Amino acid sequence: MNSAAIFNVRFRNFRSLPGLNCLNTAYILFLLLPAVTYSQDQIRTSDSFINKFRSINNGIAEDKSDFSLLIGSVGHTLSSPLHWHSEDFITLCGFAVMVSASFLLDDETRIIMLKNRAKIYDKLAPVGFSYGAPQYAAPGAVAFYLAGLIAENSWLRTTGLMMTESLITIGIIQIPARIIAGRARPLTGDKNTSFELFKGVGQFRSSFISGHSAIAFAFSTILADQINNTWASIGLYTLASLTPLSRLYDDKHWLSDTVIGSAMGVFIANSILNYHKSNSGNEEKASLVPILNGILFTYRF
Repeated sequence: MNSAAIFNVRFRNFRSLPGLNCLNTAYILFLLLPAVTYSQDQIRTSDSFINKFRSINNGIAEDKSDFSLLIGSVGHTLSSPLHWHSEDFITLCGFAVMVSASFLLDDETRIIMLKNRAKIYDKLAPVGFSYGAPQYAAPGAVAFYLAGLIAENSWLRTTGLMMTESLITIGIIQIPARIIAGRARPLTGDKNTSFELFKGVGQFRSSFISGHSAIAFAFSTILADQINNTWASIGLYTLASLTPLSRLYDDKHWLSDTVIGSAMGVFIANSILNYHKSNSGNEEKASLVPILNGILFTYRF
């Protein structure tokens, strides 16, 4: 028997994104590079701008199942620990050991980073920061999805959808976690054991977990699986590794913050990939219906 949960969602004003500098613009172009490669043979020069605009609307109308996939994928990932098997708990124990070791190395790692300042690292740190920054990752994911709609390319559309799902899932986990933990950032001079519950609203006590690291490794995991090329995977994971290193170099996170964030990004991405591979053919479960004072969101489970 199907039951329905109905929510009334209202639109609110959003702040505009900060201006993009050259580095961040290059990052967005990097994310769009596969879009150019995969769609160049599908976009005809004879098509007008109006036809392209109409194709977006038609694509949205024809692919309402994408919204159902997004809701299902995020819900599946968040609830996946409830369905773990014995081998999953063994993996969890190994992860706990790794996190404990990184926690013990927090101070030593910070000392090493502070002592090894160099111009080359000063140039690499912004690259790692931008790759994991949500204000640039979000437009990149949306660009992938829209490029897929315009080019009628399922690879691009699905990749952009999964990247968007990973961002939503990371936000749902990371934002409450940092607020609850209230862990002091290294640059404050406090110890790595400095936690103040529910004090993580300000920037100086939002060290736990590294959201940048989670986003970087989630994106690289999704792209590596979608591209399915060894050299591409090496390059993507190398790029992702720059993100936690940049957070350590800038004295914004402890080692344990980045270890947990990186592992979380890989886990979330793999969960999303598995969901899409096994549920892409399921019937639509979610729908949006405009009403007088908002939008009616219905999800059947």
